Amino acid sequence: MGLDDDIEKNVIYSCENDNKFIMSYLNSSNQYRVIDNTIPGFTNLKFDKNNKRIYLWNTIGQLFIYLTEKDIPICVKKINTHTKIYKNA
Repeated sequence: MGLDDDIEKNVIYSCENDNKFIMSYLNSSNQYRVIDNTIPGFTNLKFDKNNKRIYLWNTIGQLFIYLTEKDIPICVKKINTHTKIYKNA
């Protein structure tokens, strides 16, 4: 699981082992958007505020890089590594 915020956009980014990468709006109690739900087993999320990028890892060792410059994050790179991740680093 991973969780980070983007105060400029007033959103929280989160990921879970249930294959969901979600963007939740802070100004709304029930409004959220599923960014991706096709990637297996997210374990970690890190938001780089300076470079406006989100880094997501999953249990099979894949790293996904999303750009957050637009309203909805866009996956721009997938990197296959040889390291499996089982818990937050």
